[in-house]
Amino acid sequence: MRKLLSLVALLGVLTIADTASAQDEIEAVTLDDFDVDTGLIIGDLISYPPGNAYGFYQHTDRTLHLPSKVVLPPNPILPPNPIRPMCRAFATAWTRLATHVQGNPAANTRARLVLLASMARFKCPSVIVVDDVSREAVAIQPITDQ
Repeated sequence: MRKLLSLVALLGVLTIADTASAQDEIEAVTLDDFDVDTGLIIGDLISYPPGNAYGFYQHTDRTLHLPSKVVLPPNPILPPNPIRPMCRAFATAWTRLATHVQGNPAANTRARLVLLASMARFKCPSVIVVDDVSREAVAIQPITDQ
């Protein structure tokens, strides 16, 4: 399962590589925790065995929310599918928020933060571009399989 997630994350990395600058790192993570009030994101790095390496990122007002990366899993999917149904639903909602900015920008930002916290609660996979110096999240892109 970790190998499949690594492949999924790698494909997601290819999508956001244009967002990264020379001092940025691209990290594939399983979201582990997100504090809506402080903006602190904790992610379990997919390239390491579960629970062995974590990344810490700071969500800011400048963090880009990129539409979800859709990756087709191998056929047939061997159970368990690494992308949970709730993560698919969150990725769809994330893409809607990222592509259809409407109404009050403050309310829209709050909705994105609450959605990010929900994705962390369900351990959803994502790719984060992080500034290597400040550890600020430059961009976030959830990964989904449909």
